[in-house]
Amino acid sequence: MITDGSSVITVRGGSCEENADMPLVVVDDIEMYYESRGSGPPLVVIGGLGLEMSELDTLVNRLASSFRVVAFDNRGAGRSSKPR
Repeated sequence: MITDGSSVITVRGGSCEENADMPLVVVDDIEMYYESRGSGPPLVVIGGLGLEMSELDTLVNRLASSFRVVAFDNRGAGRSSKPR
């Protein structure tokens, strides 16, 4: 479960890791890095294969003016761990 104090996202088969420096959710033994920005209707931004979330900062920041944007690094990319 991910929570930012205003809403909750449930992750099937996962658990939330509390970490002030780096928000993580553990899904099937993989630590997934995510960020939540803005407020409004939820919108999930999913990057392409190997794309780091940081490369989408401009897009995410623009969308965050109208939406609560949740973006994450895919498995093995950016700050998410690699599958074993």
